[in-house]
Amino acid sequence: MTRMERRRRRRRILRIKLATTAAVLALTTASIVALTGGAAETAPEPTPQPPTLQAEPVLLVAEHDSTYQPVQMTAEPVQEPEPVEEEDENEKIEAALLEQGYLHEEIPLDFDLQCHLIAVCEEYGVPQSVALGVIQAESSFTATASNGSCYGYMQINSINSEWLAEKIGVTDLTDPYQNIRSGVFILSDLYGKYGDWHKALICYNYGEGGAQEHVFSKGYTTTSYSRTVMEYADAWAEVLA
Repeated sequence: MTRMERRRRRRRILRIKLATTAAVLALTTASIVALTGGAAETAPEPTPQPPTLQAEPVLLVAEHDSTYQPVQMTAEPVQEPEPVEEEDENEKIEAALLEQGYLHEEIPLDFDLQCHLIAVCEEYGVPQSVALGVIQAESSFTATASNGSCYGYMQINSINSEWLAEKIGVTDLTDPYQNIRSGVFILSDLYGKYGDWHKALICYNYGEGGAQEHVFSKGYTTTSYSRTVMEYADAWAEVLA
């Protein structure tokens, strides 16, 4: 849930609480009136009064004032109180997620990006440890990393832009969230074709044509890159365990 969504949810809860309080007060007032005002009052016997002299009625006429303006009474609109922002709410949520092992301080990504990485890894069936290994090998967890036409955490080559836009709607490879989604999607696609993480990583590194020409055609099934990523992945798997 985003910060804006959390704020809207708190506002809805506050409105419900205010409406409930108003309803309770209205019912309480109605009950008191019914208990105290329902009984008929006995009018006291009239006290005999001495006869009074009848006088001609006197009409009091106010002097006309042309400057007089009627005073209009208007009620000020009731301002809806702003919901109190609980500054420590996010900290409490993050502390709980850390305690449950969902988030990890050892991972050099902020908690929002960690949640995003977990979500896309689950969506595309890629182990989080492998994705972390690729990020570490490609950019050392630097969001602004660039190398020629490769960008971001997972060093996505711009040659894939049109394909990624068509497949998963990515429009900006420099955006950290879209970059991570792109990298995990590519890993998922390659693993689906080759069924082996070393081969998938070689293709991720060389491109499929380059991997076939420079590695697979020569009988190799691993490279220093694929072995490095898998070593990182094993280390991250221990952190995530």
